[in-house]
Amino acid sequence: MSAAKKSIIFFDSECIMCNKYVTFVIEHEKHQKFYFAPVNGLTFKELQIDSQYPNIDSIILYSNGTSIKSTAVLNILMTLSSPYAILAKLGLLFPRLLRDLVYDMVAKYRYKIFGTIEACSLIPPESRERILD
Repeated sequence: MSAAKKSIIFFDSECIMCNKYVTFVIEHEKHQKFYFAPVNGLTFKELQIDSQYPNIDSIILYSNGTSIKSTAVLNILMTLSSPYAILAKLGLLFPRLLRDLVYDMVAKYRYKIFGTIEACSLIPPESRERILD
């Protein structure tokens, strides 16, 4: 299956918080439908998402269209088992502008709060075949 036909979560592979989120998704997704790729990787460039969102370092969901920031996080959570899907639906009740404001504040300080790593070493070894790039 080509990358263009996959549901891909793009994430900052140097961010511990982003890696923890990917691990959380892997542990709670119902059907193992997601693949994962770094925002600075080849798949991101191959799908030309870097031209669509230059200099973006947030979570991006590439699946039946592209969603970013809080909308991407909530759309991903909606595919997980309960109670996460229910919480995501509640989160979508808030205006995107407000959700993205909170998202941007956390994103701005994520390295200071959570730190960084050199590679996505926090991903469980049995799920690493779903990491693209």
